[in-house]
Amino acid sequence: MIIIRPAEITDGILTSNVTETYSAWSSVTAYTSASAPVTYNQSVYQAIANTTNNNPETDPAAATYWTRIEPMNKWAMFDTQTSTVSTRASNITVTVQPSGTADSVALFYVSAAAVNVTVSDGVDEYYNEDFSLTDNSGIEDWYFYFFEPIVRKTEFYVSGLPNLYNPEITVTTTGTGTVEIGHCVIGFSRELGDTAYGAQVGFTDYSKIEVDALGVPESITPRAFVRSNRFTVWVEAARVDYVINLLASYRATPVAVIGASEYTSTFGFGLLKAGYMAISYPSHSVIDIELQGF
Repeated sequence: MIIIRPAEITDGILTSNVTETYSAWSSVTAYTSASAPVTYNQSVYQAIANTTNNNPETDPAAATYWTRIEPMNKWAMFDTQTSTVSTRASNITVTVQPSGTADSVALFYVSAAAVNVTVSDGVDEYYNEDFSLTDNSGIEDWYFYFFEPIVRKTEFYVSGLPNLYNPEITVTTTGTGTVEIGHCVIGFSRELGDTAYGAQVGFTDYSKIEVDALGVPESITPRAFVRSNRFTVWVEAARVDYVINLLASYRATPVAVIGASEYTSTFGFGLLKAGYMAISYPSHSVIDIELQGF
């Protein structure tokens, strides 16, 4: 199992080709509840009353005039929710210059055909790799190969990027039509141990289902869903204290988890809920870890 601690993404270190649908808030513009939404400080706001020069965030009476409806398109892929997506036609390209080091990239809820990751120091390029998101795991025979629709992986992960100080990491996702990214994690990875067979992969669906008196569904409103995973991890005896302290340091901190690199369904982003570690054997110990997805 691998944990990736996300680097903090700010305006100063992010370059993105994702554009915004709405205009920026202006202190001299008069807004009403019928006005189009506006953007301010990474968020999109809708006026709920007549307002002029009432800042959507800093004004003491902001809640009287504004309601936040979603993150800005550029920032949706960097908030704490995988259900909010950044979108753009044909491709999304972001360049991040994290402080210190970063050796991993993880993408969640992606709708694209391919990913390219490059790493440079701002002058020289040290890494440039293309990755296909085509998922062949459901192909059972030649008929499926030639005639069934192409299925894409919705999660992506790469580690072992060049160990540069203050690197410049560029992630480009490409596809036909609209490309989407639910969440992007660029950060530094730590290996906990080996994930044991028996890992549990599930999800919580927040869709709304209304039924009649007989229990027959009358309407279904699709809503977001999040993954929740449970893992049993084998940890070398010499690393027990390190792993426990590492997990404690990540409390209340959303992280990316790669349960098993060969199964993208074990990839997740959320909060760790670590159970007790059983110091079971002379050479290895066992810990149960639950990821509450966002």
